[in-house]
Amino acid sequence: MVRPQPKRPIPTYTPAPGSWSTGGVEVANPMSIYAKYKAQRSLFMAEDLGPEWVEITTDKGVKGFGFGGPGAAYVVEKHFPKLLLGEDPFKVEQLWDILWRSTMYYGRKGLVVHAISAVVLICAIVVHIYAAFWVKGSIAAMTRGTVTPGWAWKHHRAWFREKIHATHSRTRSD
Repeated sequence: MVRPQPKRPIPTYTPAPGSWSTGGVEVANPMSIYAKYKAQRSLFMAEDLGPEWVEITTDKGVKGFGFGGPGAAYVVEKHFPKLLLGEDPFKVEQLWDILWRSTMYYGRKGLVVHAISAVVLICAIVVHIYAAFWVKGSIAAMTRGTVTPGWAWKHHRAWFREKIHATHSRTRSD
């Protein structure tokens, strides 16, 4: 499910007088070489390229949010659903390849890369959410900042050995 609509209105921004982002101040920009566009960015920038954030919900109800930048949500909403529906979010590399190859006919530059990156970021978030529930003790470790010796031995043996060695070294020197 793709819903790239903001949940609440985007806050408005009113620049302070004299700020570089006010309409009356000349600022260097990519279009500065053309006199008719040099004065203000609003003279050449698109009015609305849609939302910048992308939201995807898995069939299990896990939601992920990714920043795609202007225009990327359109690609995610209009092109990617038929490629993502029914796919395993844990196959991140395969999903990247599918999305990358499917966008070849209209470009592989910023917009497409941002759209794909937003989806891959969401997949990574989903994987981490699931992993936190799969590995017993992970949520407790994240919320309390400590792990049991058994958890440390099972998941991070080198770190566990280092800590045990440091503890034994301090005990012997006392």
